Amino acid sequence: MAQRHITLDTFQQVLESIYGLKHISIQGEGEPLLNPQFFDMVKIVRLLHPDASVSFITNGSLFSAENVDHILSNRIARIMVSIESADSATFKEIRGGKLEKVTKGIRMLLKERSRQGLTSPVVGFAVTIMKRTMNDFKDIVSLYHDLELDGGIACQYLQQMEIYSNIYDNDMKTQMLSSSEISWFDELRSNSPEIKQLSRLADNDSNFYTNLLGSESEGCPWLENGLFVNTAGIATGCCQIKEAETRGFGILTEFTSEVVAAKRSEMQTQLISGLIPGGCANCPIAISVQDNFLLKQQSIV
Repeated sequence: MAQRHITLDTFQQVLESIYGLKHISIQGEGEPLLNPQFFDMVKIVRLLHPDASVSFITNGSLFSAENVDHILSNRIARIMVSIESADSATFKEIRGGKLEKVTKGIRMLLKERSRQGLTSPVVGFAVTIMKRTMNDFKDIVSLYHDLELDGGIACQYLQQMEIYSNIYDNDMKTQMLSSSEISWFDELRSNSPEIKQLSRLADNDSNFYTNLLGSESEGCPWLENGLFVNTAGIATGCCQIKEAETRGFGILTEFTSEVVAAKRSEMQTQLISGLIPGGCANCPIAISVQDNFLLKQQSIV
């Protein structure tokens, strides 16, 4: 995706084009707090959709005193801090930053939240599991407790969809887990009451993705209840569809909202009919929907 900030005008245009907004996650492929108008966007949400929850994922490097004040005064519901390793040296190799700066900022945020008598935002970890760090997950759990976080730990595997893997360098490709390694890690999580509890915390009501993906849908939950809009204002089926110009639904405005909704519905119909749209290639959700369609066809026969 093009690395650029969404403009305030485009953001407002999008927010004016939808109704019934329950939760918005303001983030993209970069660090959301680098956008100098990030909190202006939050204020637009508050103005147009006062009951909507706001959350974001961050690398945690920009928890300055000023940003902490804005986070608390703008009633952010949840913040997940991306992390792959609790070891300072490994963290720097992977992310290029200092783990100590991140933990210092988190402590400051939680201390000020406590001083003001607030309960939000809840703060947790978003962990991308890599081959080189999968055996060190217990150290991330320990760091979570040391920091006294309360937002749980959400885990995902290094994305294997071709739109991602095609741009990985050779080193990154070696970090993708095999199916047996994924099974091993899944078993590790399922057999640990502590990790299961932290996963449940990550999946509570203030989690955008849990609300979205946990909803019942014959097809894709994104196409049922969600929408991704990129920095140019182009709507797509989900955050994993990067080819917005060719795979998207067009620019979202008050005048195009019905067209966008119709294209979204058409994509869902195609998926439920057993066909995987081009932008959904290798997506686990799309594959699962297709498998369910094939099973139903076999039972009919």
